[in-house]
Amino acid sequence: MGALPLLADPRPRLKPKSTATSSSYKTSEKFYLPRPDIKGNKSFFRVLAARASRRQFAHVSDEKLATFLWYSAKALSINQGPHNIFCQHRYVPSAGGLHPIDLIVIDVHEGSVSVYDPIAHALCRLDVAEENVVAFLRYSQTVLDAGSGILIWFAARPDKVSAKYTHELSLIWRDVGALIASMYLIAEALSLNYCALGALGSQELQTLTGDNSILGAGGCILGSR
Repeated sequence: MGALPLLADPRPRLKPKSTATSSSYKTSEKFYLPRPDIKGNKSFFRVLAARASRRQFAHVSDEKLATFLWYSAKALSINQGPHNIFCQHRYVPSAGGLHPIDLIVIDVHEGSVSVYDPIAHALCRLDVAEENVVAFLRYSQTVLDAGSGILIWFAARPDKVSAKYTHELSLIWRDVGALIASMYLIAEALSLNYCALGALGSQELQTLTGDNSILGAGGCILGSR
């Protein structure tokens, strides 16, 4: 067995890059989502014990989806640091508070594609070609059939991390892992089915969104039970 490939240790830059590349998503409508109204309380350890990958996906209500996205990715506070680098605090941790993972939300039943806006708590509809949506859904179904659920893909922005750190790749993968683990627990707390997918889909995601600056970092499916 040969030597395993090693990732270099990330280090904070002595002089951060002045700006990170902004998103080039082409969006049209913006749909503001309701704030969550959580009633009752589930023990964290009961949620942890019940957590499992569940692979049957029924339709998710708008309210349940909004609550899931709120706890998965809502920006609770934003701070502007030196060199115009913005850091956020969310329920889910991220290296340096940079949160470089965009959530591309695909309603499998409607065929709509949106990107979640973590500041406005809104879904911004993407202008995408129908044939690219069909091709992406076909690609994801080679891993797992989404049924009538919601397909969420992780679009990583390496530029957001490299603005502050050298050798940023391992930080991105750790961010994705933290997000997936948290999503599993959030879904279980909401009595939703959730399963992470093993595919990465960089080329497919770039074709779908028309944005070649993003890195496909896998995805997941969310559904009602």
